[in-house]
Amino acid sequence: MRNIHLENIRLIVALLAITMFLTGCLGGGSSSLPLAEMVISAEKTSIVDGETLTIAAVGTDTEGNEVIVSPEWMILSGTGSLEPRGHKAFLNATGWDYAEGDTITVQAFADEIAAEPLTIGVIPLLQSPVTDSLFPRPESPHDPLPSKTDYYIVEDREPVDHFRDYRVYMIRDGGHYTTIGWHEFVKDGELLEPGDPDIPWWGEAPYFTPYDYADGPLPEPVYLSHRVHYELVDAGLLYHNASYSQTISFTRGTSKTEATEFVRSTSSEVKSTASWGWGEVTAELKTTVEEKTSQSVTVEESRTVSETKAVNGRDDYITRFGVYTKVDTFYLSDVNGVPIDVSPIFAHYYLNRREVSVNGSETAIVTHRFAY
Repeated sequence: MRNIHLENIRLIVALLAITMFLTGCLGGGSSSLPLAEMVISAEKTSIVDGETLTIAAVGTDTEGNEVIVSPEWMILSGTGSLEPRGHKAFLNATGWDYAEGDTITVQAFADEIAAEPLTIGVIPLLQSPVTDSLFPRPESPHDPLPSKTDYYIVEDREPVDHFRDYRVYMIRDGGHYTTIGWHEFVKDGELLEPGDPDIPWWGEAPYFTPYDYADGPLPEPVYLSHRVHYELVDAGLLYHNASYSQTISFTRGTSKTEATEFVRSTSSEVKSTASWGWGEVTAELKTTVEEKTSQSVTVEESRTVSETKAVNGRDDYITRFGVYTKVDTFYLSDVNGVPIDVSPIFAHYYLNRREVSVNGSETAIVTHRFAY
């Protein structure tokens, strides 16, 4: 018995030694020693206007052991946004007035230890005439900025391969009830003749006939269009070299209901109307958007996120600034981008545009400078 007891003790000691060894070798372990130094770094020294860069912080204790840190991140100078994620932060160049030589400087703080500031260069892009027209220059720095811009349509669209919509049907076997079911208008890229509805959750429906559907197939294919507008999150004034740094909360992602209804209307999976999971909806919506509009937009369920925004003033100027989030809206349209529910081409068909708005896919800071 005594030998067994000793063997158990030896085993426990050995396991503890291995654990301590691995913790020390692999780093990132918790240390009881105080934090002595913190270094922040990024893979690149410059980013393009609108690009996101990951910055990481590494801490060491008084004996040089690597420790996990979750610092407070801050933009010291420049115009951009910063989304903290533990020991990492995502820096985004979000200004629309970058010039050659502009930079963004970031710093991290933890346990009264300040990391050496990290400066990232910004490579400006040419201003878009469309974007410029969305944010006209105020007559004075005290004029309000638009809370919501006009939208512009991205001129890049393809017809959808599948399209179905809710239809209202009447029972013609003596009853007086009306009900709603799915009716297919386009299948595998082909326009379909009017026919019986497909109502999988009600089973067979031989006595249902359309009562608000015009005669004949659709006059032409249905397209997927993409429009963009921006919504104001925060705004302010800066005098001379004053700076602004604020954590802003806003909505990112899209409504699960809107996305699911869109996928039901445009997917070939007719029988999945009652069982779509969010993962399937996300994949189907993302694929459809990229195939039909050549636009790559991150699709996620709607949630509230926070980012740190920063703007710095300049000598002899008053700076009027606004923080905006981009809203990408995808909808079913005619060939000209007009929603199918108001398009004269599809008049009397009573179609639904199945609009899906993806919020906050991009954040940007608009600045207007006025001489003192």
